[in-house]
Amino acid sequence: MADEEENEHLAEDSEESSKTPVASEQPSEESGASEQSAEQSDEQTAGETDQSTQQSQGQPAEEVDQSEDQSAEGDQVVAQAEGQSATSDEATEETSAPPPPSPAPKRPYEVESWRPLVTEMAGDIPVEVLLRWIRRESEGNPCATGAPAKSGGGSIENGIFQIYSPDGDRFATPAQLHGAFCSGQTCIRDLTLEEARIQVASGIALVNSLRNLARAHLKGAGVVWEEVGSDFWSLVKMEHNIPVACRDYLKNLRPASWSEFKAGILKNPPKEYSGKIDGIVSLAEDIGAGAV
Repeated sequence: MADEEENEHLAEDSEESSKTPVASEQPSEESGASEQSAEQSDEQTAGETDQSTQQSQGQPAEEVDQSEDQSAEGDQVVAQAEGQSATSDEATEETSAPPPPSPAPKRPYEVESWRPLVTEMAGDIPVEVLLRWIRRESEGNPCATGAPAKSGGGSIENGIFQIYSPDGDRFATPAQLHGAFCSGQTCIRDLTLEEARIQVASGIALVNSLRNLARAHLKGAGVVWEEVGSDFWSLVKMEHNIPVACRDYLKNLRPASWSEFKAGILKNPPKEYSGKIDGIVSLAEDIGAGAV
């Protein structure tokens, strides 16, 4: 009996002993949970690291894009600056374009009224020579007249340059120079631009013709004058007043300057101009002074 009881105790101990390992499996489950927690932690850390790496890698890309955008904006600014420079060049070209034609002068007419048209049309003739010519001939009045015609009425001198008729009709006729805008020597309306340009163009054509005559007479005398300054242009005006005397005195005196020509013609003036020669010479010098 004692052995059986002992065996029963041993059997119970054995059953309890066999149950003990089963109880020891619980820490293993806790260990698995711990491993799972560790894996989750590792995955989380790895995820955060990857995300941080991706953000770190993405951020320079954004900075590069921004840098490229800024570079593009810089190129745009340069292009705009070049465009503005081109516009500025175009404006400079427009500025350097020839000025528009001068308008017709308006009443009351005086010498300065004609300066814009004279300046535009003068060519290589000194502007002040032409303006002085107008002052001495008409004071700028397009309806001014001179000596009366011997027949047919009217005047043989007309316009701001007092062009002779019929000798000067090739430049402009009395009807053009003293037209419907005149009542006697009074200008009753403003001249049109065409009428005003005829006044100026005819006078310039006259002066050019007289310049060529002075050149021919100097060449015939075998002397050379520079065509600048007062000497030459005083002679041109003398050709307007007494061309035959200019031819003859230049040939006889062969003067090297206006002063030599003046001295000779005042000493022995042409008979038909003996009482007028001082005034004619003074007038010529006044016109020539415009070339200084």
